[in-house]
Amino acid sequence: MGELYYQRSSALFAELDGINDDLHIEKNQPKGKIIISAPINAGSQFLRDIFYDFLLQYPEIQLDIRLSNTLIDIEAQAMDVVFRVGNTVVDNWIARPLKDIHFILCSNSQTVADSVKHPTDLCAKSAVICQPMSIWQLVNKQNDDTYDFQPSKGIRLELDEIQMLTHAVKKGLGIGYIPDYYALPMIAQGEIQHVLPDWQSKARTLFMLYRDRDHLPLRVRLFIEYVLARFEQG
Repeated sequence: MGELYYQRSSALFAELDGINDDLHIEKNQPKGKIIISAPINAGSQFLRDIFYDFLLQYPEIQLDIRLSNTLIDIEAQAMDVVFRVGNTVVDNWIARPLKDIHFILCSNSQTVADSVKHPTDLCAKSAVICQPMSIWQLVNKQNDDTYDFQPSKGIRLELDEIQMLTHAVKKGLGIGYIPDYYALPMIAQGEIQHVLPDWQSKARTLFMLYRDRDHLPLRVRLFIEYVLARFEQG
């Protein structure tokens, strides 16, 4: 009887020792996998190099990155860190602002942009829509007037990816509502042109979401601190 008890209990204690070892590693060693969710464009524009440089600095950490423009259930999919633009209401998650983004109106370089004097003139123009930004929320930078325009006629193309939106605008398929960080370099190069330059969207902020830092594995805390430091550097 004693020998049987010893055999069964020793296996249990070995398993408990293994769990303790795993927990010790999680808390004290920079290794393991971090599961991350981010919007497609933010992931490829702002975050890509940060992800790569972090991995180079911590060779025993792996990143599992899920890029999507859909608001996923981050609890059900067991995310460690989530990046979102605008919508940040998640119970029991901390949201840290990283960067403000403005959307501006653009057309291809051959379109006569001067024919659009006010957002009401957009009704007569073709449009390219990028979900979920189907309503173009505009603010006048000079007098703070606001105007929400939802294209309903002349929609030539609907998609959910900023790079394709910009290419469609550049090809002349219609006016598009494009993030300033993406559009302004192309405007400066003459590839597209700014429509209604006195108007832009209200600031939409890119946030990083994560759980209470006191209970995070070391690898996740290191990642959070790394991202915050990179955005503080500009």
